[in-house]
Amino acid sequence: MSIFLTRRLRERKLRTYPLNYGRDVVANWGRRIERDESAVLDVGCGVGSDLLGVRAAIAPRTTRLYGIDVYGPSIEKARAAGIDVRVIDVERDRFPFEDESLDYVIANQILEHTKEIFWIVAEAERCTTARRTALCGGPEPRVV
Repeated sequence: MSIFLTRRLRERKLRTYPLNYGRDVVANWGRRIERDESAVLDVGCGVGSDLLGVRAAIAPRTTRLYGIDVYGPSIEKARAAGIDVRVIDVERDRFPFEDESLDYVIANQILEHTKEIFWIVAEAERCTTARRTALCGGPEPRVV
């Protein structure tokens, strides 16, 4: 493959990266948060990119950011950014939150990697308030 073609493919991929993961969609969705001290959970938070986008979108209002993940290096980065990350097996363990203690749940690019989707959704529902909102994203609509 020519250097020119390789460079063009790399440039194209970099331009579409945000679209593939929906970071801008999650941040725009975060603008719907109307009150201070809302609690937002990101299931499979990684380094916390989606939660940080939400925090930036609603500034100067504050929100409590929670994440669930299992990958050590990502957890360290998310915690360094001020995200309260919990380590659990999302396909087996109860989410470590009280009933109706969360206002919003994000599950972006995670459900397509799991087998126990109904368990994860049920736990998210248990933890959210009556005015709950969830945002689930995947690589394409047919997956989730």
